[in-house]
Amino acid sequence: MSRFLTVRGKIMALVVLVVVLLTGLDAVAGPARTAAAEEQSLRSRARALAAVMSDSVAFAAGFKQTDALQEELRGLLADELVLWGAVYGKDGATMATLLPDSKEKRAKGDLAKPPVTLEVSSEFREIPSSDAQVVAAAPLRFEGSVIGS
Repeated sequence: MSRFLTVRGKIMALVVLVVVLLTGLDAVAGPARTAAAEEQSLRSRARALAAVMSDSVAFAAGFKQTDALQEELRGLLADELVLWGAVYGKDGATMATLLPDSKEKRAKGDLAKPPVTLEVSSEFREIPSSDAQVVAAAPLRFEGSVIGS
């Protein structure tokens, strides 16, 4: 018993106590931190996809080529996390919309559908949606001006 009360024993008990407390805190706070990190990752991915797609559809949107817009949107739906895609003109009206073909994606897509109109902005933005989806919009630039989203 006298060995435990030595300085070495007290330090060892303190280290064990700190390890147990940190493990407990990690068990409690870990899932919330993981969920927040995953959500941030999805938001970054949505932002990147919106930026890439705005560049790839800008030419077709500038010349109002709806067939080309649909084809570009098909490439977007190849991503397993993308549920739908849409291109909006400068007036905010839909120029092209593409919904998934697969039943699985359609079931997920019931959470939110593309808006019929969208306010066009010269900045990237997230559109308020359900908690289960991230909706991103990027400006379409053609010949130096914003022509849609």
